Amino acid sequence: MKAISSKSLSDAAKEYFQSPLKHAAVSRHQSLYHYQGSDLIRLKKTLETGLIWMSAPNNFNDPWDCKPWFDLGPLDSAEGRDLVIQQLSALDSWKEETIQEELRRNPVLLKHIVEEMSRESTIVFNREYRVYCLTPNENNLLMWSHYADNHKGLCLQFDVRCQQIGEAYKVHYQEQLPTSLVGAADDQETIKALLTKSDIWAYEEEYRLLARDYLRPLGDFPLTVGNYAKLDDTALIGIVIGCQNPHIDEILEMVVRYKPDITVRSALRLPHKYGIGYQTIHTP
Repeated sequence: MKAISSKSLSDAAKEYFQSPLKHAAVSRHQSLYHYQGSDLIRLKKTLETGLIWMSAPNNFNDPWDCKPWFDLGPLDSAEGRDLVIQQLSALDSWKEETIQEELRRNPVLLKHIVEEMSRESTIVFNREYRVYCLTPNENNLLMWSHYADNHKGLCLQFDVRCQQIGEAYKVHYQEQLPTSLVGAADDQETIKALLTKSDIWAYEEEYRLLARDYLRPLGDFPLTVGNYAKLDDTALIGIVIGCQNPHIDEILEMVVRYKPDITVRSALRLPHKYGIGYQTIHTP
């Protein structure tokens, strides 16, 4: 993806795609939280080894998430089609002049190719990138329900002062689905395609750690092996156990054994209003 189309984007969205990426380190947040279910095996791996499970994009609950779409608008005019063909010519598969001439004569074929490239980009994102979702909000009842197994799971608390966590990218929310022009990939715009969501999700206040599958390294991206990535020992600083989690004793035993230098709190359902409180049950 080379450039974001200005067509159909709001001024705020245009400004975002032209602006630098935003990291957690420059925010005022001291901690970021990751909601997860009650899988004790995965929790044990994190406590014992510092490994976190990073998701492939096709596992997200938002069917538009990490699925960029190339702008078909330019294909409505000969000038626009020439621009798209020129951008395609930078790619090895479309360098031959005879192929480019065929695309000029056959707008239907050109449109089909652009649509197929959109679908292929989704496959590439899912194959190559891994994502770890974070939020500064430990009190969101919807997120406890959706991502922490109906309050039977937990939240992992991470320190933003840790460089890895500080490098988490802020997710951008907007009303309209952004479209990109076909062309050679730009790192910043590729990343922004992984960080743009519908504004109906804005309540999540999401930040994302991004990594690449170890078989497909790129630049300075962290690498995952079997979807697991290694965090620094200073990254994890606490656990918040959901108010309906049935494994409090087991979690405490694992913390004491593998990671006693973190804080553990238990969420409590407030009986007199919609909300949760917290009780500290382990300190370093």
